[in-house]
Amino acid sequence: MRIEKLEIKGFGKLRNRKLELKPGLNIVFGANESGKTSLQCFIRSMLFGIKGGKGARDGTPSPLKMYRPWDTNEFSGIMEYVLDNGERYRIERSFVNNSVRIFDSFFNNITDTFHVGKDKRARFAEKHTGMNEVCFSKTVFIGQMDAKIGEDGGRELLSRLTNIAQTGYEDISFKRASEALKDALKNHVGTDKTSTRPLDRITLRLSELNSTRGQLLEKIALLNETKGCLDRAEIAKKGLGKREAFLRSLKELLRFYLELERCVSLKTGLEQALEGIDGYEKELGSVSLRMEEYNRIIAGSSGIHAFGNDDMDRLDEDYNSLLGIEAVIRTLNREIDRKRQDDESGMINSGDIITPRDEIESIEKGKNKGSEAINEKIRNMQSGQRVYAIVMGVLTALSAMCFAAGLIKDSAAAAVVAGFVLLVCAVAAFFVRSKGAGELRRLREQKRAALINESRLSEDINKKRELLKLDLTRLEEELQENVRIRQALKNKIEAVLNCGGITGECGEQLSQEGIKAFRSLVRKYSEAKSEMGYALKRGNELRRGLDTYLKNASALCGEDVNSRQSIESKILSASERINCLEKKAEETSAEVEQLFLHEAVSDLYAGIYNDFKVLKSTGADMGAEGLEELLEREHVKTSRQLEEASLSIREYETIIKGIEEAAPDVQNIGAEIEELEAQKSKLEDINASLKIAADVLAEASMELQRDFAPALNKKLGDTISRITAGKYIDLRADNSLLLKAIVPETGEVVPVVALSGGTMDQMYLALRISVAQLIARDGENVPFIMDEVFAQYDDKRTEEAFDFLYELSQGRQVLLFTCKSREVELARQICGEINVIEL
Repeated sequence: MRIEKLEIKGFGKLRNRKLELKPGLNIVFGANESGKTSLQCFIRSMLFGIKGGKGARDGTPSPLKMYRPWDTNEFSGIMEYVLDNGERYRIERSFVNNSVRIFDSFFNNITDTFHVGKDKRARFAEKHTGMNEVCFSKTVFIGQMDAKIGEDGGRELLSRLTNIAQTGYEDISFKRASEALKDALKNHVGTDKTSTRPLDRITLRLSELNSTRGQLLEKIALLNETKGCLDRAEIAKKGLGKREAFLRSLKELLRFYLELERCVSLKTGLEQALEGIDGYEKELGSVSLRMEEYNRIIAGSSGIHAFGNDDMDRLDEDYNSLLGIEAVIRTLNREIDRKRQDDESGMINSGDIITPRDEIESIEKGKNKGSEAINEKIRNMQSGQRVYAIVMGVLTALSAMCFAAGLIKDSAAAAVVAGFVLLVCAVAAFFVRSKGAGELRRLREQKRAALINESRLSEDINKKRELLKLDLTRLEEELQENVRIRQALKNKIEAVLNCGGITGECGEQLSQEGIKAFRSLVRKYSEAKSEMGYALKRGNELRRGLDTYLKNASALCGEDVNSRQSIESKILSASERINCLEKKAEETSAEVEQLFLHEAVSDLYAGIYNDFKVLKSTGADMGAEGLEELLEREHVKTSRQLEEASLSIREYETIIKGIEEAAPDVQNIGAEIEELEAQKSKLEDINASLKIAADVLAEASMELQRDFAPALNKKLGDTISRITAGKYIDLRADNSLLLKAIVPETGEVVPVVALSGGTMDQMYLALRISVAQLIARDGENVPFIMDEVFAQYDDKRTEEAFDFLYELSQGRQVLLFTCKSREVELARQICGEINVIEL
C-alpha cells in the first residue's frame, strides 16, 4: 500500500494543504507547533475515522474536539492511495459527522460494498491494510515518543499473530471458539455465576416445590385449629362492626352538631356584618349627597376659590377707604359751595374784616368822590358853626356807636374806621370852628389820609379776590383727585364682587350689601371646601369600614366575599345548610340510639355517649374538641381492630381453602419434582462435557502460541541486529509480548525497560517492524508512519537507523516526521534522493 496524495481542507491547524507523497522514504519537516502531529493523526483518521465523546480523565479533550478547527467550518479531507496489487482508491471524509465515501480508480462510489461495523462505519481500511485500528496504531503508526507498546496493545497484537499462525486468517481464532464454548455453557446450561439459565431455573423450581409440599402438609395439620379461629374471629368481627358503626355515627352526629353551631355562628356573624354594611352604605349615600352639594357650591364659586380671610380684610379696607373718600368728597363739595356762595354774596374774608360786595363796589366807584365830600364838609363848616356843632354832636354820637359795635363784633374794622372817621370829623369840626385855618389844614390832611386808606383797601380787596380764586381752584383739584380715587376703589371692589357673581351699582348701601353677600359666598366656599375634605375623609372611613366588614365576612366564610349580594347569598346558603344539618342530625341521632342498644356497644361506650348528651344539652363547645379527639381515637382503634379481624378471617378462609385443596396439589408436586430431577441430571452431564472441551481448546491455543513465538523472536533478532549494527542480536518477546534482551557486556537477560531510553526505543521499533512484517506476511505492506522516533538517539544510532529505514523503504513506503534539519541532511547523505515536505 502506498499513499500518493493528501488534501487537507481543515484539520487542527492545517488549512487547504495538498501534499504529494512518493514511494520509499518521505520526510515531513517542520518546526514544533507547525502541524506535524496533526498531519500524522489526519492520515490515521482518514483510514479509521476519529473518535469523539467525552475527554480523558486528565482533562484532555477527545480527538474530535482537539482537531476541530476553531476558525473555519471546514473539517474534512481527501486521501488517495494504491494497493500492492495496483488498485487505486480515493477516500473523501467529513469529520463533522464522520461520514466517508470511497471511490475506485474510475470514480465509482463503492462505499456500500464494504462491511459496516457496529459504529455504522465502512470497514474499508481493515480490508485494505489487513489490520484494525489498534494493530495499525501499535505497529506501523508510531506517535511522538510512543514507540513502546503497552499491555493492551500487546494482547491485541498477540491475538492477531496467534490467529494468523493457527488458521492463516487474522479474523479466525481459537479464542473465538473458546468463547463459543463458554457461551454455550452459559446460555444452554448455566454456571455458578448465572441465575436464569436452564439448570438454574430447574434447581430453583425444585427448591420451591419441596418447600411448598412441606408447607401444604403443615397446613393440613392446622386445618381444624384454623376453622376454630375463624369462628371466633367472625363473632369478634360482628361486635367490632357494631362498635365501629356506633363510633362512626356518633362522630358524624357530633360533627353535625359542631357544624350546625358553626353555621349558626356564621349566619349570625354575616347578618351582623350585613347590618353594619347597610348602616355604612346609608351613611355613605348621605355623604355622597353632601359631597354633590359641596361640589355644586364649589363649582358655582369657581371665581372666588383664590379668596381667603386676608383678601376679605383687604376688601374691607378698600371699602372703608371708599367711605372715607366719599366723606372727603362731600366735605370738599360743601367747602366749594360755601366759597362760591361767599363770592356770590359779596362777602370777602379779609383778615378780621368782612366787606359787603356793594360797599366794595361803592368804594371802588366813589373813591374819587371822597375828596369832594371833605371839601363839601369844609364848605359846610365854613358856612356856619351851628351846623358844625350839630354835625359834631351827631358825629360824636355816631362815633361812640361805631366804637361800641367794633368792640362787640369780631372783624368789625369797618365800624371802627367809621367811628374813627366820625370822631375825626367831629374833632375837625371842633378845630375848624375853633381854628378856621387849622381846621381847614386838618381836613386837607384827613382828605389825604382817606385817599391813602381807600387805596390800601382797594389793593387788599384785589388780593383777597385772587386768594379766593386760588382756594377754589385748589379745592376743585382736590375734589377731582378724590373722585378719581373713589372711582378706582369702586372699580376694584366691583371687580372683586363680580368674581362672586354680585353686580350692580356700587352705592354705599348696595356696596355694603354686596360685600356682605360676597363675604357670605367666600364663607360658604370655605365651608364647602372644609366640609368636602371631611366628607372625603368620612367617605374613605366608611369605605374602609365596608372593606373591614367584607374582610370579616370573608374570614368567617373562608373565601373571598366582596359584596353585600355575596353575603346575602352566604346567609341563604348557611340557612339551607342549617336546615339540612338539623335533618341529618335527627336521622343520625335515631341511628345512634338504635346502635347503642347493642350489648357490645353499651357496655363499652356508655360514658362517651353520656358525655355527648351533656355536651348536646348544654350547647357548650368547650369540651367538643376533647370528645371529638376521643371519638376519633376510639374509631381509629376500632377500625383497625375490625380490619385486623377481617384480615384474620380472610387469612383463615384462604388457609382453609388451600388446605382443603392440598391433597391433589401434593400429588402433582411430587410428580413434577421427579421429572425436574431427571432434567437436572441431564444438564449436569452436558455441563461437565462443555467444561472439558473448553479446557482442551485452551490448552491447544497456548501450545500454538508457544509454537508461533520462535518466528517472532527470530524476526526480532534480525531486526534489532540490523538497527544496532550488530550490537544487540538476541531480542525476544515473552507470551505477553514483553521484550527482554541479552546485554552484550554481561550476557544477562534483562527487560528492555532497564536499558537506556535510546536502546529501549530501538528495541520497541524493532518489535513494531517485526510484528507488522509478520502480520502482513502474505498481505499488504502498509506504510510506516513515524513521528520523532529518533528523539533519544545519538548520532551513531540515528545513522544506523537511517541505514535500516533506507533498506526498509525499498519494499514499503515510509513517512518520517521530524523537526530537526540535521536528520533531514543525514537522510539525504545516507539515502540519496528523498521526498522532503516542509510544513
